Amino acid sequence: MLDVYMPDQLGTDLLPDIRKKFPNVDIIMITAATDKEQLEKALHYGVENYLIKPVEMQRFNQVIEEYLKKVHLMKSKQEIDQDFVDLILKKGSSVSESNDGPSLPKGVDEITLAKVIEVLEASDIGLSAEQVSGQIGASRTTARRYLEYLISVKKCKAEVVYGVVGRPERRYYKIQ
Repeated sequence: MLDVYMPDQLGTDLLPDIRKKFPNVDIIMITAATDKEQLEKALHYGVENYLIKPVEMQRFNQVIEEYLKKVHLMKSKQEIDQDFVDLILKKGSSVSESNDGPSLPKGVDEITLAKVIEVLEASDIGLSAEQVSGQIGASRTTARRYLEYLISVKKCKAEVVYGVVGRPERRYYKIQ
């Protein structure tokens, strides 16, 4: 967390030094600064979010939750596709909010998601993406997309199971 207006220096003037010394640190600005120049400078240096004071607690919590989801999602993937990039960068219709709260990401619909959750809840031993796909009547890729989404929102977890022969398999479990 970084403010713009500090006693000795503007927080946005610290951004080049922070990036130089700590290139991988994530920064969220929380400030009373409302001039566009400060926002532009913050965005130029890769600030994750920019909150203008006074910040309601609900908005603050939302920003922190979104940030944590993004971090978790980035750690959960080894290979990416355009939908994943759009989700991370919040481009297009991948992530948007309605009056009812956050909508589902592009490629995830409520009906199929409900089926996947139902299948996971019925299993005590966890399921592979292939088993889930067979039970919901969708492709393994579709099942995996829904399962990975559930991991990103912390409603599911995955463990790698090593068999006797062949590739390791990810088994998905519903988080209670």
